Amino acid sequence: MKIIRNKLKFFTYLLALFVLLVAGEIEHLNIQAGGLLPNQEYRNNDPEQGVVEWRDSPCTNERSWRMICSPFHYGIPEDRPLTPAEELQMHQDIKKAQANNNLKGVVSSFGLLQYLLVPLLLVLSIKMILRKPYSVKRYVIGIFPLLIGIGAGILMFSRAYCTSLGW
Repeated sequence: MKIIRNKLKFFTYLLALFVLLVAGEIEHLNIQAGGLLPNQEYRNNDPEQGVVEWRDSPCTNERSWRMICSPFHYGIPEDRPLTPAEELQMHQDIKKAQANNNLKGVVSSFGLLQYLLVPLLLVLSIKMILRKPYSVKRYVIGIFPLLIGIGAGILMFSRAYCTSLGW
């Protein structure tokens, strides 16, 4: 019986660590991408029609930035050297586009998995806390995964991982 309890504790802490790392990575990438979550880009600028589908940004290198994203050439790449201001703008745009693509990848995989893992973490944490006989040690051990689950759940719903994808 003690082995089962230790496995439960180990699994709960392992799950809490995974949930914490995924939520932290999503928040980190969201900051790098300029605060995209929750997605507020609506079809025809009408919230009644729902959010647009989240797409990968094509401007992840200098060549594609010159062809697609640069403000001064539309589809016509130019081989001239960039001015320092243009170079700075290009690097900022590329970094933001790469962060957008990484964020979309994490949210569409591990972010959606959070919808299953966070409730499981909450149930396991509560089970760990309420297991008899009651003790302060058990409460202290179980409160950390519970707080991680609550925090990750708040982030998951406030950032709207599922609906931000625009599916």
